[in-house]
Amino acid sequence: MKESISTSYLFMAVIIIIGLCAIVIIGGLSYSKAFKIKNRMIEIIEKYKGYNSETEADIEQLLNETGYPVQRNRDWSCPKGRGEDATGLNSDEEGVSSINNVDNYKYCIYQYKTIRGYYYSVVTYMPIELPMIGDFLKFEIPIYGDTKVFLDI
Repeated sequence: MKESISTSYLFMAVIIIIGLCAIVIIGGLSYSKAFKIKNRMIEIIEKYKGYNSETEADIEQLLNETGYPVQRNRDWSCPKGRGEDATGLNSDEEGVSSINNVDNYKYCIYQYKTIRGYYYSVVTYMPIELPMIGDFLKFEIPIYGDTKVFLDI
């Protein structure tokens, strides 16, 4: 009887370790996908030297092709941005509103002014939903990125 108890503890430890490894691998793959999408969105904004209708169309096509999760809740809006106090221009504003129209996908694009010009900040979200308890416990991890500064000449 003594050996059967120790074997069951060992078996449970192995199952827990395998489960934790699976969680780390799946989380890494999800983060990698959201990170790649954020980088590709930054490349598109830099390609068009700003955010316009062509940029928005390319980003929508990118999100459609890559399988970025479609948002179910259509009344979501982007939160305020980081504020402009870091650039040294305005310390009065609490934040900057997003400039993109959120329709099907959950991402935010903000435009910030600096002394030399302006740049864009992109935020994509990595959703974490567990199959059995996904309705009760779901959250998202934001992934941030910035474009280069577009000079005002």
